[in-house]
Amino acid sequence: MLEALRRGSQGIVVKILLAVLILSFAVWGIADVFTGFSRGSLAEVADTSPSPIGGARAIQSLAAAAEAGDPQGRILMKTGADWIARAMEALGWEPGHRLVLPGKLGKAYIPFLPKTIGAAVTEEAGTALDGALTLARQVDIAGAA
Repeated sequence: MLEALRRGSQGIVVKILLAVLILSFAVWGIADVFTGFSRGSLAEVADTSPSPIGGARAIQSLAAAAEAGDPQGRILMKTGADWIARAMEALGWEPGHRLVLPGKLGKAYIPFLPKTIGAAVTEEAGTALDGALTLARQVDIAGAA
């Protein structure tokens, strides 16, 4: 098989394609290696770049505004809750299963979720890593049985 690859790579067309590939990487593809990886943000809101912490604070502020009766806040929370409900339905969620919304969002969304889903919202018991390790242990135990 290697011999066939060697024979196939001797043609002029393959050499031209390889040269174009190398040149394209030299011009566009590996600049980050020499100049440092880009730390640019994907978006800016009010002259600031969103961050996970800033996003969590913004959502908590939104939830507080919605709870205080702000009409736009209520619309946004309801829209988010509708997306959550549709996602749970698409994933085959059934009443009786727990639902954990990360970032302490569970309590904020309960009033906007359908009753069956809102009743299933549970506080986080740890980090995502804790959950992954617990699942791995369960799979390992089930595989050993």
